[in-house]
Amino acid sequence: MDVPLIQPYRSVLRVIAGVWLIVAVVSVGIEGVIGAVGGESGSGTLSIVDMLILAIVSGMVALSAILPGLPIVIPADDATKDMANDSGDRTGAASGPGSRLRAPEASLEASPAENASAASEASRNVNDSEEGNLRGKEAPPVGEQGVTAGRSLPPRAAAIERLGQAFLIGMLFRIGGTVALFLFSSYYMDASSTRIGIWVLAWHLVLLSAEVITLSRELPLTKSG
Repeated sequence: MDVPLIQPYRSVLRVIAGVWLIVAVVSVGIEGVIGAVGGESGSGTLSIVDMLILAIVSGMVALSAILPGLPIVIPADDATKDMANDSGDRTGAASGPGSRLRAPEASLEASPAENASAASEASRNVNDSEEGNLRGKEAPPVGEQGVTAGRSLPPRAAAIERLGQAFLIGMLFRIGGTVALFLFSSYYMDASSTRIGIWVLAWHLVLLSAEVITLSRELPLTKSG
């Protein structure tokens, strides 16, 4: 049976797109209402064009932050693999019960010569195994650093490690884009720097929270392989 694979950032992409659309509509509506109610006193508010610019650029920053993690595929955990293997074993057992019943009869029909040959082969295997164990005990011990260097991570653990690296790279993109957006907006827009900073920070926190929550639901880290 095929074991399911997880692509967590595909779900993150869909969630961020939906959250971005909702927050963009709400933010434009809030600033429009504040500007209409405040009148001349609301000259420090953001215009609809400015809010659209903030929304579009914030969405582009969030998308660039999730690009490093899009191609990463997480294998299923051991519990899922065991369930799939157990299902396959039960299917195989149900398809051929007659073979198990015929096996004892075949062993009883074996000739004495064949039994003697099998016994000698088994004794040789035992001797070879004992010699291998003695050679393994006589081998020189390897330091902890050498063991760690030669040990490879399981596929699921390696994929989760790459996912963490992609998340950190995305955070760098997100922080750099957010700071650049704030500096650009403060210089070219007529609204106050405080209001611009509030909206830019709000966009950053909302989209980052959507990413983190979606990752935590798509990828439970209790069993990392």
